[in-house]
Amino acid sequence: MKHLGDIFRTMVLKRPALTPQQRAAIKELRALKAKLKISPQDGGTIKVTGTIELHHQDLVRLPDFSIVDLTGDLLVQGNRLSSLEGSPHRVSGTFNCCGNGITSLKGAPSFVGKDFFARGNRLATLEGGPDTVRGSYDCADNKLTSLKGAPERVPDNFSCQNNKLTSLERGPHSVTGDYVCSKNVLTSLIGAPLMVKSFTCDDNQLTSLEGGPTAAMGVYSCEKNPIDDFDAAPKVYLHFEFGGRTYNFPGLPDSPRRRPKPQPPEQREPAVELDAPIAVHKPIVFAKKGKAP
Repeated sequence: MKHLGDIFRTMVLKRPALTPQQRAAIKELRALKAKLKISPQDGGTIKVTGTIELHHQDLVRLPDFSIVDLTGDLLVQGNRLSSLEGSPHRVSGTFNCCGNGITSLKGAPSFVGKDFFARGNRLATLEGGPDTVRGSYDCADNKLTSLKGAPERVPDNFSCQNNKLTSLERGPHSVTGDYVCSKNVLTSLIGAPLMVKSFTCDDNQLTSLEGGPTAAMGVYSCEKNPIDDFDAAPKVYLHFEFGGRTYNFPGLPDSPRRRPKPQPPEQREPAVELDAPIAVHKPIVFAKKGKAP
């Protein structure tokens, strides 16, 4: 027996009947009792206008919203999720899944129109995460050993601090806002963007700034690193912070590798010893004109 809604759609609206997955998703959406506008689409998807709030509800899994195109925010932070399976395939607002036990970003939206927050989980990789994020991207406080899977461009802030990163390679090539990679085990900055708003790489194992941004329009901070070479420091910055001191442009800490080495005392040619003493000639005295000598 056909569903009455399907009869109305096919005979009155001249549209295909709802798929079983659409009906199941609509049931889950209505159970939220939120102010949502639900619009089934002909291609088997559902357009939802509004914000879905499922945060701090002790959830262990998400409802199956994988066919949903959400025009608002999806807030699922503070639960007990280990997976993002069931997330909408597209979120035009902010996606926040912080403070769960997520071990993989598989199932996350492929597109996030604003900020993507995945801080405080158990991620070892960013693979499976969104390809496009049009706001900030926060993957701090995880167990990342690589930035593989991060979007190539982040138009706001990017934070990967407090992980286990040894390199910034495979991370975003362009970050318009602040870039924070403190509290890792970085030995190189190769892979960092060339230009950022501010750059913070405190508390790593850097001995050089080679590969880091050449321009930071705000603060460039590299505190708590065993740096002994500042030759690769940025060419443009507002403030440079190292060793508990702030240097205003164009000042930089003294680089031990660049200090002039003390020169040895001037070496003189040794005196030449002669076999015979040098003869001393008396000056010649000329007689005055007109007189005999």
